[in-house]
Amino acid sequence: MGKMDVIMNEFLEEPERFADFFNGVVFGGEEVIKPEELKCVSGRYKVSSSGEKGRGRKTKSSNRYRDIKMEWKDSAGLRILAIENQNRIDYSMPFRIMGYDSAEYDKQIRAHKKRYREEGTRLIPGGLKKDDKLAPVYTIVFYHGTEKYADWPKEISDMIDFPKGDRMRKLFSDYGIHLICVDDMENGDIFHTDLKLLIKAMSYRDNKTELREHLMTDRDYEHVGEDVLEAISAAVNSPAIWEKRREYISTRNEMEGYDMCKAMDEWEADVRAEGRAEGREEGREQSRIDSIRSIMKNLKLSLQEAMDALSIPLEEQQKYKMKLQ
Repeated sequence: MGKMDVIMNEFLEEPERFADFFNGVVFGGEEVIKPEELKCVSGRYKVSSSGEKGRGRKTKSSNRYRDIKMEWKDSAGLRILAIENQNRIDYSMPFRIMGYDSAEYDKQIRAHKKRYREEGTRLIPGGLKKDDKLAPVYTIVFYHGTEKYADWPKEISDMIDFPKGDRMRKLFSDYGIHLICVDDMENGDIFHTDLKLLIKAMSYRDNKTELREHLMTDRDYEHVGEDVLEAISAAVNSPAIWEKRREYISTRNEMEGYDMCKAMDEWEADVRAEGRAEGREEGREQSRIDSIRSIMKNLKLSLQEAMDALSIPLEEQQKYKMKLQ
């Protein structure tokens, strides 16, 4: 799990933000799910598998973990809500989510079996009685990476190589995912907690000028919580914002927070330093290219011989081959 995924898990596991996230992306901002109706529960599932066939075969167990899982219980009943944070493209995501959801239903069935055993009730095949029901599971994949995701499989069928004209296709049971991408969230106002500040900042991360203008003109960023500051720091890839956070402390209504407007000055310094480093590297590459060409021309050497003469590391030679051949 990447650092950004860890930060987002910690950020969204707060019931107020978790409810705000689901209310925003599912109900358009209507406050249907109340934080007090949520209960954060373990996303760990025990998965069993059989060992080698034959006598003495043993069952092996392993653990599978969701990112964030909540039980939502209101007057209508119990539902399982989950968020899977993703900062990188995962082309197996439909399979992963199907596995998580299946493991959740399996966990519920096991709970029924355990209750019947404790009651001394005779178990029937499958472990469920006719009237037993399971709580529905709703999982949202929240993608906040920078890679384009247009070709990301949204259903199991997108991962399957069906033979052309396969007449069995109608029997295939598909399974889809509910994918939400931060870059598609143009209206951060559907959120009502400080999740709105993070979502809006992330939507500008590819345009440094617009990001700075947005943060400098929205007064809500003058006083943000520490976890909001950490998340924005990770989202815009500026560790210095987080490392120097004590310099941005602000106080509002006797509550300590952080001024993102001050932090943006640090971020801009990072950007300028990064640009200077990139410029130096480009200059070094161009100097080597000029040297290689000069040696090839004056000493009548091949490209490989010229790079060897300049002691260019093997791991860098392919780069120059692409530029010079």
